[in-house]
Amino acid sequence: MVRLASYLVADSVESYRADHIDGESIEAVFDPPELDEGLALRQSIPSDLTTLLREWALGFCPLNAIERSLSDLIDARRSNADRLFAT
Repeated sequence: MVRLASYLVADSVESYRADHIDGESIEAVFDPPELDEGLALRQSIPSDLTTLLREWALGFCPLNAIERSLSDLIDARRSNADRLFAT
């Protein structure tokens, strides 16, 4: 069983601060441009993957469930790509 830290799916600086261990030191460790860059990267993640990441950050889940979900996501994207290029 694993649990993703909530700050891994942070969509704002306030979300970073919500982490009870590292929240107080986020701004001391990272410059504001670094935080902005990290947030911009997270916002560029496709919504289907973001949904999975948020689910995994809610509580503990089996690692093999994460692996299976990622494999399913990859397969679905391949299937969609195949359909697009077949037409």
